Amino acid sequence: MSTTLLSRNVTVDGHRTSMRLEPVMWEALAEICRRERRSVHEICTMVDTRRMTSSLTAALRVYILEYFRTAATEEGHVLAGHGAVPARAAAPVPLAPRATHEHNAGQGEAEQPETHALGRV
Repeated sequence: MSTTLLSRNVTVDGHRTSMRLEPVMWEALAEICRRERRSVHEICTMVDTRRMTSSLTAALRVYILEYFRTAATEEGHVLAGHGAVPARAAAPVPLAPRATHEHNAGQGEAEQPETHALGRV
């Protein structure tokens, strides 16, 4: 898989612009266009109208990720040969109790950030 960014021209709301994405992102966008029966220009315009402050390229990457995350199912992961999620790992990871200022008062300890099994939050 090549990580070189590819530049392509798209028309967003009637205005031509260029975007640079990884080849795999262009492929994912093309698949979304096929599934939704829309052009790249229509999808990019829709994403542009919904984005808040990020660049169009960043907003498009998030859209692509969210599109496929929404479509992902356990059955789809099995068919793709991905590992299954163990039942206990599917539950949210509980956070350690947060240290309070009162608890640390007079002990000379600074308040510590919340942590969980995967590291700091």
